[in-house]
Amino acid sequence: MIKPLLSICIPTYDRADYLKECLDSIVAQFDDRDVRDNVEVVVSDNASPDNTRELVEKYRKKFSNVKYFRNEKNIGFDLNVANAVENASGEYCWYMGDDDCISGNSLRFLTKFLKKNKVVILTVETENFTNLEKAILTNEDIRESSVSVFDSHDDFIKKGRCLGILSVFIFNRDLWLSFADKDKFCAGWLYYEVILKMMPKVKQSFAYINYPIVLAKPYAEWVKGGKELHVFIEWKRLLATLPDFGHDRERVKKELSEFPRRLIIILLRAKGHDLGCSARDLKLIWSEFYRSPFYLLVATIIFFVPNRTVRFIRDTRKKIYAAK
Repeated sequence: MIKPLLSICIPTYDRADYLKECLDSIVAQFDDRDVRDNVEVVVSDNASPDNTRELVEKYRKKFSNVKYFRNEKNIGFDLNVANAVENASGEYCWYMGDDDCISGNSLRFLTKFLKKNKVVILTVETENFTNLEKAILTNEDIRESSVSVFDSHDDFIKKGRCLGILSVFIFNRDLWLSFADKDKFCAGWLYYEVILKMMPKVKQSFAYINYPIVLAKPYAEWVKGGKELHVFIEWKRLLATLPDFGHDRERVKKELSEFPRRLIIILLRAKGHDLGCSARDLKLIWSEFYRSPFYLLVATIIFFVPNRTVRFIRDTRKKIYAAK
């Protein structure tokens, strides 16, 4: 296989069923010779106890551009993402969640676009899917008018949907490796932190495709156990470091000012998803929001409300709205 243009990097752990759907959505587009010659798939397996190895081996036997790497032990999500990028060989890499899929004809459009345009980062739109087979087999062509190009990283952040969702980022691999610091990063956010570090430091263009190239399941397993509270606080910590990377200080300050108010909603959602409500969780909230006494007081009261009460109120509200 010649050096690929694009490496689809899939960090995975113990989700072979999801991974199969993801891989099926990719290899379905390998009938196009140009796509097959310019795209490789890199699966980084975090020592899965299920049949992930056997599953990927079936694809490797059929497609020489599918690569598989297995860690001897689970090294965590962040380092597994880095492992996938490091083992890739494409000019560009594309993070892909193992439970996400790629819509039909997208790889043909992306390879053509990346051949013609030198960009640092390209983001794509997402949408939830209900009929995966229909979404994968669609023959709808993506229009050039769906692409927006930006020379300013500030404009890109404001208008390019540069959200911290794993599967939306395609980026220059060499630049990524030059900015990646695997010894110091916000837990769970290495993939996004490196992207944010790159933005202000390079002069090449950024691009955004306003077309649902990434297909996501209409539910999120990552919220189980109230994990969104911890993700929310880690994002706050990462956001506070952005001026050190070269991002606009006033823009960051303005966004951070919204966090105390948003804490209330996030905490309610986390409790609705069975937050453990440990002393460690409460200490974390106090350490991050002690400068906002009103919202901290409200959050503390909510923290001690039983989770089942929060779920009952939530479900009752849903039934009332559905009945209207």
